[in-house]
Amino acid sequence: MKRISAGAAALALAVVMSAVGAGTAVAAPNDQDAAFITSNGQTNLAEIAIGQLALGRAQNESTRELAQMTLTDHQAALEKLKTVAANLGVQLPDAPSPEQQANAATLQSVDTASFDATYAQIQVAGHQKSIQATNAELSGGADETVLAYATGYLPVATHHLEMAQEVVAEVGGSPTAVPAGTGGLASATPSSTVMLQVVLGAVGVGVLMVGIAGLRRRSLR
Repeated sequence: MKRISAGAAALALAVVMSAVGAGTAVAAPNDQDAAFITSNGQTNLAEIAIGQLALGRAQNESTRELAQMTLTDHQAALEKLKTVAANLGVQLPDAPSPEQQANAATLQSVDTASFDATYAQIQVAGHQKSIQATNAELSGGADETVLAYATGYLPVATHHLEMAQEVVAEVGGSPTAVPAGTGGLASATPSSTVMLQVVLGAVGVGVLMVGIAGLRRRSLR
C-alpha cells in the first residue's frame, strides 16, 4: 500500500498552514467560513474519537496504520483550527455531528470480524464529505486565515481518503463511498433485518402449506 508517513503528512499540514498564525486576515469571515470552521471542527473531533476506537478494535495492520495517521493528523489540525477560530471569535463545536456520533456508535457495536471493513468504509465516506466541504471553502471563503487552513488541510484529507480506499479493498469491499446516513453499512444487512426476513419467509411457507392442505381436503371430498 502506498502511503506517506504520519510525520510527513503532519509536516505538510504544518508547512502550508504556517500562514494561519502569521498572516493577517484581509476580509471578515463570511457564512461559508463559519460553516467550514464548524464542520471541520466536528470532523476533527470525530476522527480523533474513531481513530482511538480503531486502535483498540482493528484486526488488520493497515487499518491500525490508517487509524494512527488520521488520529495524529486530525489532532494537529484541530489545534490549528482552534487558533483560527479564536482569532475570528468563532465558537468551535464541542462534539461531532449526529451522523458522526452514529458512526462511532456503529463502530462500538459492530462485531469484531466486520470492524475493519466498516471503519474503512466510514473513513471513505467521511473524507469524501470533508474534501467536498473544504473545496467549497476554497471556492467561497473570504477570510485569509481560514483559506490558508483549508489549503493545508486538503492534501492531508485527500491522502487519508486514498489510504481508506486501499484499506477497504484490502479487507474486502468496494473502495467507494456509501450513501450518507448509513454509518458505512449500506452494503451490509443488519442482523435484525435478516431475522425479519427469516421470520417472514417461515410465515410465507406456513401459509402456503396450509393452503395446499386445504386444497387436498377439498379434492378428497
